Amino acid sequence: MNRQMTPMEADSASTLPPIVEKKQRKRRKDDKTAAIISFVVWAALLCGGVLLANLYIEKSHTYIDQKVKEVELHNAKQVESVQSDLQKVQDELTAIKTQVGSLKEDLTMTGEAIHGTDQTKQSLQKRIDELNKQLAELKGSLKKLEDAARAW
Repeated sequence: MNRQMTPMEADSASTLPPIVEKKQRKRRKDDKTAAIISFVVWAALLCGGVLLANLYIEKSHTYIDQKVKEVELHNAKQVESVQSDLQKVQDELTAIKTQVGSLKEDLTMTGEAIHGTDQTKQSLQKRIDELNKQLAELKGSLKKLEDAARAW
C-alpha cells in the first residue's frame, strides 16, 4: 500500500523501535492472509452450495419426470378401459334398439291377430317395458362412462 504518511505518523514511525515496526508489518501481513483465506473459504462454500442445489434440482427433475410418465401411462390405460366399456355399452344399446324395433314391427304386423288376447298384449307390453328399462339403465351407464372419459 503506497500511502503517504501524515507528519504525525512519520514522527511516530520514526520513533517506534524496530521490533514494534516488524510486529506491525507482520500483523498487517497476517490480517491480509486471514482475509484472503476467509474469502477463499467463503467462495468455496458458495460454490459448494450452488453445486449441491443444482444436484438436488436435477434429482428432483428426474423424479418428477418419472412420476409424470407413470401417471400418463396409468391415464392412458384408464382411457382405454373406459373406451372399451363405452363400446360394449354402445353395442348393447344398439342390440336393444334393434330388439325394440323388431318387437314394435311385430306388434304392428300382428296387431289384429292378437287383438282379442289380453294375456299376449300384457306379456308383450311387459317385455317392451323391460327392454325400455334396460335401455334407460344403459343410457345412464353410457352417460357415466362418457363423463369418466371426459374427466381423464
